Amino acid sequence: MQTRSLTEKLSVSSQFTLHDLTAAAHQGIRSIINNRPDGEASDQPTSAEIEAAGAALGLGYRHIPVVPGQIHDKDIANFSTALAELEAPIIAFCRTGTRSASLWVLSAAAEVASSDLLSTARAAGYDLNTLKPRLDARRQAATHSSGRPRAAAQRHDVVVVGGGAAGLCDRREPASAAAGARHRRGGAGGPALLPARLDPRRLWGHEREFCSRCWSE
Repeated sequence: MQTRSLTEKLSVSSQFTLHDLTAAAHQGIRSIINNRPDGEASDQPTSAEIEAAGAALGLGYRHIPVVPGQIHDKDIANFSTALAELEAPIIAFCRTGTRSASLWVLSAAAEVASSDLLSTARAAGYDLNTLKPRLDARRQAATHSSGRPRAAAQRHDVVVVGGGAAGLCDRREPASAAAGARHRRGGAGGPALLPARLDPRRLWGHEREFCSRCWSE
């Protein structure tokens, strides 16, 4: 068993034996993800054997088998779910650890830049540069699916509800110089305030109506 850390929560490894499960449990590992299909080699334990031995040691277990070079979106989604649901620390394994590391970078691509993911994998001994186009595509798709970025929140010094009735910010000249002074901190000589007017008739629709006159002052 050759274990290599990718995050504080996840390490990847080459093929696990039943003896390796005992050693992992003694090292504090809490869950195992098996990414190797049954029957790839004559000497590998079956998924059922690993699950039973792990259960006896109190280890969580998921079997998410993938064939080399054939990692599908469903596999990535299942791996993400396993990471979210299983107790950490977690070890994921296949024959060499490459498939497990590949599933990790693909599952994290929506939130982490591909360069950072590939660098982490490289430091652990896995060259996954061939996945870069797919990583970038997943990150771009995640960005588009979340919609346009929300506009930065506007800061206002004064919020006037029904400003027209109060004689303020009603897109018309104030009735007096004193009313105009209320648009500035500390009176007419102070810096400009940034007021906003909330129209009660539109409040339930969450629409805000800003006074263009005040923004220009």
